[in-house]
Amino acid sequence: MPSWKGKPLPRRTLWIRAEQGFGDTLQFVRFIPFAAKLIGQIVLEVQPELVALLEPVAHTAGVLLMSRANATTPVDADAFSPLLSLPLALGVSNAEEVPARTPYLVVPTAYRKKWRGSLGGQSKRKLGIAWSGRIQPGETRSAPLGQLEPLFKLGGIDWIVLQPALTEAECSFLDTHPHARFIQRLEGKLENFADTAVIVDRLDGVGVVSVDTALAHLTGALGKPLWLMLPFAADWRWGIDTASTPWYPKALLFRQPKPGAWDDVIGRVASAIGAS
Repeated sequence: MPSWKGKPLPRRTLWIRAEQGFGDTLQFVRFIPFAAKLIGQIVLEVQPELVALLEPVAHTAGVLLMSRANATTPVDADAFSPLLSLPLALGVSNAEEVPARTPYLVVPTAYRKKWRGSLGGQSKRKLGIAWSGRIQPGETRSAPLGQLEPLFKLGGIDWIVLQPALTEAECSFLDTHPHARFIQRLEGKLENFADTAVIVDRLDGVGVVSVDTALAHLTGALGKPLWLMLPFAADWRWGIDTASTPWYPKALLFRQPKPGAWDDVIGRVASAIGAS
């Protein structure tokens, strides 16, 4: 199948496949509506956990959405593009040209109904939090849970844990924490990213504290404030030596001054939240 290089195909079908991680899909799906203006029909293939969340934007753009788990044979199409190759095809050559308007994702109506009612807790201010992504060899993005104390000690805040799964050690730590009544856990209830999106959307103007994981991209895509904690050697998408990013206008970036310096990052995040 020919690779799509950006040429208009008004009466043809383009197959776009999300070929990398959850965060990558959430970050680059913003380009789908721009590609859809050039194509007769787009078939977008994404991870099963993202289908429910992406249905509204796919419907608005006239895109046929399908689950990657169900794709055992190639789609009947005239051209193909990996999702992360869309900027090249669309002529986006640097971060300053990124379409940065947010939100570009919305919470599906069915999930708003599913999560009706109060989020509970002790405080009016509620922040989502995630300190770890999927652990891989050489992982530097995850912060030790025990080092989050400056955040948990902040007064007047309920922390909503937005990691879908916790280890036994993490559960024990949170259950016995002196501020346990201000920490809400949702593991087992977050079945897919649409569930998580509802919670993030309901955090009002306070937002989410997260390391570099899919939750950070979800928060940014929903146009919510993001306090992003980055390792010293951050991923390419976050640039170098900046406290902001063209990808998500409401994100504040907090970088380690040296490898492993999570105490410094977490302390600065806590100070910033306390002053907000």
